[in-house]
Amino acid sequence: MAISQLVAIFASYCDFKIHNFKVNSNNGPTFVCSFIILAVTALLVFVLENPAVPTKKTSLSFTKALQGFFSAPKWTLAGGIILLWGMFFASFLMSEVVYFMPVFLTESLGWETKFQGVAFMVASIIGICGSLVFPHLIEMPIRKKEKELNSQAESQLKLSEKSDISHNSEESADRKQEFEAYKKNALYNNQIVLSLVSLLIALVGQAFMIGAAQVFRHRSLPHINTGCFFVGGMSLVMLAYNGMASTFPALFSVYIDPQVKLQLMPAIGAVAALGKLIAPIVLSNLYQTKLGLSIAVGLGMILTALTLMPVFLLKDKKH
Repeated sequence: MAISQLVAIFASYCDFKIHNFKVNSNNGPTFVCSFIILAVTALLVFVLENPAVPTKKTSLSFTKALQGFFSAPKWTLAGGIILLWGMFFASFLMSEVVYFMPVFLTESLGWETKFQGVAFMVASIIGICGSLVFPHLIEMPIRKKEKELNSQAESQLKLSEKSDISHNSEESADRKQEFEAYKKNALYNNQIVLSLVSLLIALVGQAFMIGAAQVFRHRSLPHINTGCFFVGGMSLVMLAYNGMASTFPALFSVYIDPQVKLQLMPAIGAVAALGKLIAPIVLSNLYQTKLGLSIAVGLGMILTALTLMPVFLLKDKKH
């Protein structure tokens, strides 16, 4: 995503005509991105292959999968719905950034398209770095625990070299079982914590965006400072989006049967993508009000705050 923005920046220097149609900095980056998407799609048609699907005696239909999802135990169903909302809301936040970036940086501050592209590239790179770092943060305590258990096992092995071999193998199996149980619980808890941290980061980022809008309204800072302030908030929201995009789907798998999830994948993907479709409609109407960007991003902050409590409740109610 970030590299494609870098490539698109060069298209902002275009200024030529094709018959009566003018290609310039306003539409050049869009054309470049469209051609890149088309090229990648065409390449995937030839590269990707359908995996071999193992034959199964019983296959679950979409209707039965839907019934299985809604007939789950009360807390399991509640957890699944909360995480579906989380995936929807994460895409809503992503669309919020994409919608307000050109609106504020170009229309309000008067930034050129190439600088707007650089701003989005910076935000994308920060978000991608978060995607690379977050999995390591989740697994770090687990690796530490694994090292501790291994060192304890080595110490006990040295002390009991002359003891019964079968007894040692039983202890080793117990330790392995204990670690697997710890790993499962730790992964779940760490993903919940990371989701909560991502939501808090989203709150801070949106507060930065509202602050930049208010600074611009009162002309408190030069436009370049206001723009950097806004880009900082936008980068935090992108970081939060990548955090939620990595944790919510993984947590959702805990609350749903694998067979049910397999059949409902198109519907789950549609719910997650729906946020990107709804956000521009809602935000554009709010932006046209007297408060403008502040009330639109403020709605995002309200939804973020409302999402915090349900996600926090998932921490104490494991599936």
